[in-house]
Amino acid sequence: MSYLKKQFAPWIGAACLILTWALAGAVFNPSQLNDSWEQLVWAQHLEWGYWKHPPLTTWLMALPQHVWGPSAVWPYVLGGLCGVMTLVFTGLLASRVMPPAAVMWVALLFTLNNGFTRRAQVFNHNSVLVMLVAALAWRLVVALQTRRIMDWGWVGLCAGLALLTKYQAMLPVLCMGLVVVLTLIKPKWFESTTGASSLTPPRLQPVLAGLMVALAVTVLVLAPHVHWLWQHDGQTLKYADRSMDASTGSAWRDAAGLFVLQLRNWIPALVVLLLLALIQKKSPEDQPSGELTPGHPLIWGLVWLPSLALLMMAMLGIQLQSHWGMQTLQFVVLLLALGCARRWGAPTAKAWWLWAVLQSVGLVMLVLQMTGKIERHQADLRKISSKDIAGQVMSHWQAHCNQPLMSFEAPNHVVGMLLAHGAKPMLLIDADDPVHAQPMLNARQPDQHVLRLRMQAQAPDADWQLLWSPQQDWPQFKLWAAWLKPTGVTGYTCTH
Repeated sequence: MSYLKKQFAPWIGAACLILTWALAGAVFNPSQLNDSWEQLVWAQHLEWGYWKHPPLTTWLMALPQHVWGPSAVWPYVLGGLCGVMTLVFTGLLASRVMPPAAVMWVALLFTLNNGFTRRAQVFNHNSVLVMLVAALAWRLVVALQTRRIMDWGWVGLCAGLALLTKYQAMLPVLCMGLVVVLTLIKPKWFESTTGASSLTPPRLQPVLAGLMVALAVTVLVLAPHVHWLWQHDGQTLKYADRSMDASTGSAWRDAAGLFVLQLRNWIPALVVLLLLALIQKKSPEDQPSGELTPGHPLIWGLVWLPSLALLMMAMLGIQLQSHWGMQTLQFVVLLLALGCARRWGAPTAKAWWLWAVLQSVGLVMLVLQMTGKIERHQADLRKISSKDIAGQVMSHWQAHCNQPLMSFEAPNHVVGMLLAHGAKPMLLIDADDPVHAQPMLNARQPDQHVLRLRMQAQAPDADWQLLWSPQQDWPQFKLWAAWLKPTGVTGYTCTH
């Protein structure tokens, strides 16, 4: 029993901490980010694709929403669960390729990355992507160790689901495919870590057969989405292509900014490691043996190759998105954990105390920021009260129109606020892209009286009136309203 407590207690504590960060956001955030509101809107209808992204993230949002209805709490619940499952899959991967002392460091260091703690409250395609990439890496190592066809099937399923989340998943999928190629070329490189038997020529056939099975499963998973793409003129591919437009600035500056942002996410971990270096001596005991090294093919596939791919994209003039760095460098934690285990052995009480102090300080800072006690210079939609906005819109409707069925044309994030806090039923028209949004949302009919909403600094034109303005000096969050009148309809009146 004591062994089990020693093995699992850090992981249970780390999982509970991630949920605590998500809970703090749910309790103290007045609102959410655009991406989370967007999922609430799209989840009204299940499709095999949406005009910006593949469908899996929206399907996950649809699960609670179709059972209990739209709510502002679902992004926090799903964001926290994705964070916990990313931790679990990363831990399972580490347990396959690292000594026990290093595995314990993974639990500690994973939760000292702001991307997995402060952003645990965010649910978007990136939240799901990092979870599925971690699952893919774990199942790939299992398949290389066991060479069972069933395990290769799991690899294909994880790859297919990752690609159904975001096309960016193609990068880690290809890099992990190169890991398999490296194991075939230099089998002993992989044998020393995983314990898999040498890939002698007679055993190449089952590995290649496994790859074919994984590829077949991936194709089966993606087939309905590919058919949807063909029917909808490749909408999501066009959006992905637009997001990779040529950079308007320095390619190297874009790349540097991306990696600096990820370095900032690791600041809590770096603080803990610096303090440990000052107060804790090296431990000659329990030194890891046969561990991963920075030049190991698995590390090449998980860390170096994705990073080099981003640098190549920057050199080609492709505009790098800041959020690409999170998935690209999510496995750096393995290298940090190995270095810590090599220096100090397993995490000591000092390490866990420092971990607890840093987490407590971080949570307090988050609460103070979300409640306005500490002002942030950067505009943050999460600090704009979605409940107040929805209430103001509903009051405006009721004061000017007795039409029972409410129809709104608004940007995704405003529509999401109305879904979470507004009255139902309502017809929703996506003002961000009303054509591509079909059939998820409703096109306006001539007999509908539609309230149009925009969130921006200035009125679109003279017909628009200011409906709501934030207390903070963030003019881009002003809410403007106007009406589209129906034609040839009697039986109700609207005054404007």
